[in-house]
Amino acid sequence: MPDIFANAGGVIVSYLEWVQNLQEFRWTEESINHQLRRTMEESFHEINEIADRKKADMRTACYRLAVNRIAEAFNVRGIFPQSLARFLTGGAMSRKRSLWAALIAWVLLVLPAPGPAADKKNRDTPPSPFRVLKRRLKFSLVHFPKARPSPDFSLPDLEGKIVRLFDLRGKVLVLNFWATWCPPCVEEMPSLEKLHRQFQGRPFEVVAVSVDAEGVEKVRVFVKKGKFTFRVLHDRKKTTEYPFGVRGLPISYVLDSKGRMVAGAIGAKDWASKKAYAYLEGLLKNVSNL
Repeated sequence: MPDIFANAGGVIVSYLEWVQNLQEFRWTEESINHQLRRTMEESFHEINEIADRKKADMRTACYRLAVNRIAEAFNVRGIFPQSLARFLTGGAMSRKRSLWAALIAWVLLVLPAPGPAADKKNRDTPPSPFRVLKRRLKFSLVHFPKARPSPDFSLPDLEGKIVRLFDLRGKVLVLNFWATWCPPCVEEMPSLEKLHRQFQGRPFEVVAVSVDAEGVEKVRVFVKKGKFTFRVLHDRKKTTEYPFGVRGLPISYVLDSKGRMVAGAIGAKDWASKKAYAYLEGLLKNVSNL
């Protein structure tokens, strides 16, 4: 009998120790969960603060750009655009400040261009500067740390002749993906034409791949109307979309003479700028040294 009671007592003590350990484990788990929730809340708070600062910086940049364009359109110089920019961007953007900014922008947009009143019957009257004001393109590239081999493709040109990308090796290429319905693409086209003519007769070529799904005739009419003379291919089925990562238009790649992608650009660029000429001239010198 004493042995039975001793064994029963040992079992009870072990059970009590297990219950105590379980309770301590639960307390530890609750403490860890509380610390995790607190850490996550603090992290989310910091992320929201960073996002708010980014939004404020973007809003400030947009207001400054708008003021500069308004001043440029109306040929206004001096203290007015500077004061307006300080008013719109200085300090926190309160509701009152936002309403004033919207009101000023609306008034400036609906006002006619400064100058003597023109005869309504005169069709030669120049339009408001806001209608002719165009975005000034800039040139910038994303240079790849390591040149990567370009995917190959075979696409028809506007006359139906199949052109293979690998057959153009030995030339420096600007490979541009575009569409006739894309306003930035259309805006970029004249600078690509100037670039093509700048290096004409040298181992260089502009290859513009249209991804229009409506057929080649629309592309042919667009190219003829714009008097573009560089090589235009048509990818109606968008077979190049995945290999070249075409998620938005326009997108361009610069290929060296070995068929490797050395740089890329997203969005419309000024390919007729001195910076673009100098960059491509450097690649062409490497071709001549081979």
